[in-house]
Amino acid sequence: GGTGTPNDVNTARRFFQQHNFSANIMNIDADLMKKLHIIPATISCGYDINSSKFKTFCWKNASLYVDRYPLYPMTQTLHKVLIHGYEFIELFTLPLGMFSQEATNKVFKIFRENFTNAIGKKTI
Repeated sequence: GGTGTPNDVNTARRFFQQHNFSANIMNIDADLMKKLHIIPATISCGYDINSSKFKTFCWKNASLYVDRYPLYPMTQTLHKVLIHGYEFIELFTLPLGMFSQEATNKVFKIFRENFTNAIGKKTI
């Protein structure tokens, strides 16, 4: 937690956005790769998420993963997201995307660009 760099995030984002290319390189199902990209995008969107629909979507993908790749155990991280992700959505009163570092950085950028002190100079 918290040890990744922006380069890690951008690399992962690009990897999943180009799911057909990435799936071909890794020799895995492109449809599963696309769905695995939808899940973190949904979690971090900043909108209310229907936890029941999210749970169904994630569990279907967990089942698909287990059926197609029985020789490759699911990682703990993937398990947490696919099997328990809906529980986090239900626990938080605000959308999870509002708690992300990216969302916070956007708020600070807006603050820096728009607020000035009493003498007209930028406050930050």
